[in-house]
Amino acid sequence: GVYSSEVEVCGLLWKLLLVKRSSSPYLEVYLLSRTYDPGPWSIDVSAEFRLILTDEYRHLQREIKETFCHRHTRWGIPEFIPWNELEGFGRMVQLKFDSTSLTLSES
Repeated sequence: GVYSSEVEVCGLLWKLLLVKRSSSPYLEVYLLSRTYDPGPWSIDVSAEFRLILTDEYRHLQREIKETFCHRHTRWGIPEFIPWNELEGFGRMVQLKFDSTSLTLSES
């Protein structure tokens, strides 16, 4: 997978992870808490993932609402979009997360 750089939101560090597995026809999108506090903590999170393709009229928006804690630091959407729907836009996918842009290539 491809990881974004860390972004601080509400005093916590976060990363975005894009995954394209050869065994799955989908692009997977995950939000990861990079908080290294081993003690018990939790935070309710509402996150919106937006995929904006080269065609300005084609975009996808999905939202998650989950509780992140010291035991569950990764939540996301394992079937964000079928990879074959991206084929008309080339082999590169860009996803924006705050001010971070991630690029994933099909391998």
